[in-house]
Amino acid sequence: MKEKVNKNELSPVKEPMSGGKGRAVATIVVMAAVVVVLAVAGVKNIFFGDGEDADEIRAYEDIMRYEREHQLDSLHEALGQYFDLYNVDAFHFSQLKALNDEFAGEYDEWRTVERHLSLDGVRCFLDHYPDGRFRVIAERCEDSLYYAWACGEGSAEAVELYLKYFVDGEYVEEAERRLEELRNGLAAEDGVKGDGENEEKTDVMNDGGMVKGDDNIVDKDVKEEKDVKEEKEAKEEKEAKEEKEAKEKKEAKEEKEAKEKKEAKEKKEAKEEKEAKEEYGLDDGWE
Repeated sequence: MKEKVNKNELSPVKEPMSGGKGRAVATIVVMAAVVVVLAVAGVKNIFFGDGEDADEIRAYEDIMRYEREHQLDSLHEALGQYFDLYNVDAFHFSQLKALNDEFAGEYDEWRTVERHLSLDGVRCFLDHYPDGRFRVIAERCEDSLYYAWACGEGSAEAVELYLKYFVDGEYVEEAERRLEELRNGLAAEDGVKGDGENEEKTDVMNDGGMVKGDDNIVDKDVKEEKDVKEEKEAKEEKEAKEEKEAKEKKEAKEEKEAKEKKEAKEKKEAKEEKEAKEEYGLDDGWE
């Protein structure tokens, strides 16, 4: 007698699910986490790192603070120290190099103007750097020097020039009083040069030190400026006159040459006509 076989027993046996796929997913997650951690550490090291990077950041922040606060001597010194310590690999090198290229020339020129202080020198500086970092200091210095020159001149005209060019100047009120005295004839014979009230010195402070202007200073360059201007105008007038005369002579010559050319042409035509008549036996009555 045959033994019955259970069909269920003939079905293939199901093997449990392999754990390889789960391990792969876990590995990917771990690797991603490591990458994120390394990236965060790199960014932190760049912007907030210790050691040399942190020192470079502090130097950069000091420089930018000096610029914001208009501490120009400190800015110049800090930029010099930065480039002594760091090269092109530093994070802020390019930015600070551009700042230094813009600032260094102006700084050096202003210090030269200070060493050889004159009204023309200050004005030349302002022409070169109308919006520069030393503009305010230079304008105050120009105000002081011009008023000192006006006082040294001891004339109403000089004081009027100051009031004309420095409407909001530091010495407007004093200049107006002085002008009134000069106009009323109350000033001393030697003007205001010896007036004790006006021997007070004007100090123009800046980041690097002090520029002083004295009321009894007469700026020779300013005195000569008028003579130079008049000489230039006279020269230009003379050149214009000579140019006009040369032009008139040229036109007269060209007119004369044109007239002579026309006369020569007419003579030539008359001669040719006469020769033609003689050649063919014609006379003036022949038509």
